Amino acid sequence: MVTALTMTQAFDLMERIDRMIATSELRRDAVLREIARHRTSFAAAARARLAEHDAAFAVIDALAPPAAPPANTAANTAAQTAAGTPA
Repeated sequence: MVTALTMTQAFDLMERIDRMIATSELRRDAVLREIARHRTSFAAAARARLAEHDAAFAVIDALAPPAAPPANTAANTAAQTAAGTPA
């Protein structure tokens, strides 16, 4: 009898607490969804930036023979002539 009387007197308080808990759980779930969404979009953007960065650089083979000297242009011929080497 005492338990039933206490329950009826505290029912409004328990119902209010239950609503607060439910509201908090909904907010928590919304925050977790937003974190997942932002994490996904951030990761995709970071991968795209990394791909752009990697595309800007060429891979150099360390064992490749040296490149051929540039063709004799007018500037090279003039520099060689001034240095005393035949063109």
